[in-house]
Amino acid sequence: MQVIIHQSKIIFYRIMLCLFLSVSMSAMVLADRCIGDCENGLGAYQWKSGDKYTGHWKNGKQHGDGQLQLADGSQYDGDWMQGVKTGEGKLVFGRRSKLAGESYDGQWLNDEYHGTGTYVWANKNLY
Repeated sequence: MQVIIHQSKIIFYRIMLCLFLSVSMSAMVLADRCIGDCENGLGAYQWKSGDKYTGHWKNGKQHGDGQLQLADGSQYDGDWMQGVKTGEGKLVFGRRSKLAGESYDGQWLNDEYHGTGTYVWANKNLY
């Protein structure tokens, strides 16, 4: 009787382990994926790296208003043109970024700070 109960427990734990692993693996991003219209419209796209963009798309590139969340916890909210940050936007560096605690809020051109804006260092000094 004890042998049957012991074998039943082993089978039960193996089944639970398999279920746990299958759920865990399905939660991981194993491939790039799009929800919505990531060609010409409104959609969310997540890369294998964990980076995710939610917003407007034109010709398969970020274009218009959107939000980019990076795997390191950094986040950019603002304007995009043909896949690059251009216009007004705010970038807050995430906790896992080498610039953690810093941010830039202002104008962008071709993915770079450009024009009027405010940079805040982690010690709260402003530029």
